[in-house]
Amino acid sequence: MNALKQLGAVRNIEAVIAEETGHGLRRVLGAAALTAIGLGGAVGTVARYEIERHWHTTGSYGWSWATFVANLTGAFLLGLLVSLVARHRPASHYLRPALGTGVLGGWTTFSTYEVETVLMLDHHHASIALTYVLVTLVAGLALAAAGLAGGHVGSTR
Repeated sequence: MNALKQLGAVRNIEAVIAEETGHGLRRVLGAAALTAIGLGGAVGTVARYEIERHWHTTGSYGWSWATFVANLTGAFLLGLLVSLVARHRPASHYLRPALGTGVLGGWTTFSTYEVETVLMLDHHHASIALTYVLVTLVAGLALAAAGLAGGHVGSTR
């Protein structure tokens, strides 16, 4: 429950920025933030490409370790980032978009996860597909919550 409260606090920060500036968050961020997101996305996407290239498993239509690891590490790191930015840099207009939306958005991949699951099902690996979906979902939620909580270790709040 604490992780959900922390996520709500981040959304409140976005509302405060909009209220204080008189503009929506998109206008506040503008072209510089979009550039930061694009550059971050390029970094995250190339990193994911490299892990997939070196740990390629989708040809067997079995468990895709590269996608699994990318999505789970991304869930933890995004939770940690959101928590740390809310605690230490709440007024930063570029940090969360560049690292969260950009780098980690490029690093993680819901669409590949879905396509790999469908391919497992198409190749009659239903038990692997179901396990892959459930483990990714449960572990991803747990790691996101751990990241959110980890960013508040030592906090006096």
